[in-house]
Amino acid sequence: MDPNQEKFQISVVIPAYSEKESLVHNVEEALKNEDVLEVIILVAGAADQETLSISKRLAATQRKVSYHIQKNNPGLGFALREAFELVRGTHVQILYADCESDPAAIPLFISKARQTGADMVVASRWMRGGKVHDYPPVRYFFNRAYQQFFRILFRTHLHDLTFGYNLLKVSVLQNINWQGKKHEITTEMVLKFLKLGYHLEEIPVVWKRRDEGKSALVLVRYLYYPLTALSIFMSPKSSLRPKL
Repeated sequence: MDPNQEKFQISVVIPAYSEKESLVHNVEEALKNEDVLEVIILVAGAADQETLSISKRLAATQRKVSYHIQKNNPGLGFALREAFELVRGTHVQILYADCESDPAAIPLFISKARQTGADMVVASRWMRGGKVHDYPPVRYFFNRAYQQFFRILFRTHLHDLTFGYNLLKVSVLQNINWQGKKHEITTEMVLKFLKLGYHLEEIPVVWKRRDEGKSALVLVRYLYYPLTALSIFMSPKSSLRPKL
């Protein structure tokens, strides 16, 4: 099938913890795209009451919006894994409520997927055309080191393997055994697609510090990324598939 003729129905999933205005902004921007079938807000069990109230209001006033209270807590990985079971579209667009992932880039993801037939489109802060603003120095050091290590280990041309701002084909992601519990799922997504030989493309994006809310990423969790990468690298491909 010509990729340009492929039907696109995008399920946008937005994990939310302590975001308010930025959550509303992300939902409104996502709904501007005619290919968006639905927007699912994954509300963390420990989310503050205002975030939950805003999620309920958005679901009540926007036909395409629903919210889901995260059953397994805490952790971004658990949130996304639950979202993968809820989606109804052909593709999943992951979006973060804090606006570190620019929702204005969604049309670029869709365009790249249509042009190339990619199974995943990855947002890259580090390729030509990508930028970061006010990036914390410690995070910058670890991020750049991990990018180089992962690129060599998996022999990939991709520049950003840890951001987690991705568009994924549902038929593929539902055929993968997901194990990430926290932020390491952002690396797991890309590396398992690579390990299993799927088609990945990337687009440049601009990153800026979160608009509101407190980041759950602490220094010790940077260890999760290389441990996840090494585990995937050493695992047989059969173990990356769901058990029958």
